[in-house]
Amino acid sequence: MDLTFVSGWAGFPALFPDFPGGARFLAPFAGLDEAGVLAALERGGDFLLAWSTGAHLVLKHRALVLPRYERVVLAAPFLSFTGFTPARVLRLMRRALATDPAGTVAAFHAKCGAAPVPVPGDVAPAELDAGLAFLAESATDAAPRVPADHVLVLHGADDAIVPAEAARRCLEALPGARFLALDGGHFVPLSVLLEAAGG
Repeated sequence: MDLTFVSGWAGFPALFPDFPGGARFLAPFAGLDEAGVLAALERGGDFLLAWSTGAHLVLKHRALVLPRYERVVLAAPFLSFTGFTPARVLRLMRRALATDPAGTVAAFHAKCGAAPVPVPGDVAPAELDAGLAFLAESATDAAPRVPADHVLVLHGADDAIVPAEAARRCLEALPGARFLALDGGHFVPLSVLLEAAGG
């Protein structure tokens, strides 16, 4: 299976220990900036899975990205993070990250509903900070620019990061897409994403 996965902020590979060999794992702001993620997505393929910040990046560049993939699953997407979360939350996270990167990331993972994993040694706090700065500013509109009947939007019923209305609003930008509510929180295990991709 030709599979590409775009993770979320602090969505390190260790969060997904069952990630299949040979698939592409893209980690925004932990090795790749926005342009780097977009360049990697231009290749296209059979399946594209994206979670949280990764799903936002796919939505933001949907006219370029969506036509290149046969099936797309977007978990916990949003058009604008600060459209539903006050910008001060990100400012507080950035302040905490500057003094305690490990603790800040661990607290975020726990709020997502994931077992916290360490920050990889090759990921600098400055990269993570750039990701938070990106979330404070990045936005896309809901204009239905490209057909999206090959897209499935997933959202956890107990998501404490992205509310259901934020994920549902993404459907305006994705004509023909389906929506599926899941048990659980913001974090979506890879097994669930893979099952959705094959369904």
